[in-house]
Amino acid sequence: MTDRFETKNANYGAYHFKAPKTYDDTATFTYTLKNVGETANCNYKLTFCNVYGDGNIKTVKETVNIATGETKEITVSASPSEINDRFISCELKIHDGSSYVDPMFAETIENFVLDNLYDGGEKNGRVTFVPKSYRALYVPETTPLATNQGIGSNYWATFSNQSADTEIGVPSGQSDVTLYNVKVKNGQMTLTPREGDYAFKVAKGDAVLIKADGGNVRLENLGTENSLSVQNNTDLVATPAEAHSIKAAEGNIFYRLTYGNMTNKTNLGFHIAVATVSGTQYTDGSWINATPGKGYLNIAKSDATPSAISSPSKAFIFDDDDISTAIEGVFVPESSQSGENTNELINNLQGQQVKTLGKGLYIKNNKKIIVK
Repeated sequence: MTDRFETKNANYGAYHFKAPKTYDDTATFTYTLKNVGETANCNYKLTFCNVYGDGNIKTVKETVNIATGETKEITVSASPSEINDRFISCELKIHDGSSYVDPMFAETIENFVLDNLYDGGEKNGRVTFVPKSYRALYVPETTPLATNQGIGSNYWATFSNQSADTEIGVPSGQSDVTLYNVKVKNGQMTLTPREGDYAFKVAKGDAVLIKADGGNVRLENLGTENSLSVQNNTDLVATPAEAHSIKAAEGNIFYRLTYGNMTNKTNLGFHIAVATVSGTQYTDGSWINATPGKGYLNIAKSDATPSAISSPSKAFIFDDDDISTAIEGVFVPESSQSGENTNELINNLQGQQVKTLGKGLYIKNNKKIIVK
């Protein structure tokens, strides 16, 4: 779960709340019980409902044995379909021997200070009672996006949406997702983390590079009335709403996110686009077979060309798990693209084959190596 909040759809009458969002399929609540008295059985009741109180109600009653000084966590979940709402509240009560009451009234329970759900009736009140332990959650409707192109523990994907603004989140068990703008200049690709609302939101018609620590992220459709605009500080271009082939403008070149070796899934990065159009294969980045929901690099050949080299970089390869935000282009001479001994060829950054290695950066098997 991330520290993001729903305000547009988390309402109670005229009151608007900052309801924490969860990118799981259910609203999950965790409560901590600590017994400061004698060992005893603790009877508790959890009641789920929507904040309006006019939806379905789900009740859970359990008994847990807690020793003196012992702390136990209770974790329970409810889905929007069970409650008939996406704004879900959960109320915990402890049985004091005669009835179920709020824990603040139970003599052997501490660590509970249950604020009023409506935060005193003030507008925009947070519906939490202790930090990171929520009294109500919002479960947005989402769809999955595979980020299954991986290197180490990082997973990558490009994304775009031609019909609506989108918020990108991750389910529990993963860290928050990172969105990047991508620029190429002088044969070097720079990844810049997006900030503010754009750190996790993508405008209609915009394209981003996504990094996550798991194989998928969750996409929430936000509609189009969010004052988001297409970013102009990136070379990533959104693919069209329908699949078709696109020809690069004169002097430009296309790159797409893929593996250099699809069989072994190595050399992940942006590689010159290869496309088949009307039965003809183009391997020079002059065409791209674009499919919806993704992004591709559209770069001037002069920007894709490193200094002292006459041809654009063949690829911008993500080196390792702890990727730098500045990635040098890889130039591979045509003679090293095929042949039996391709894996043994070593080139300097000027594309010249070398046999004796001094300190510096080199290209071996289309991947940078550092000699110290």
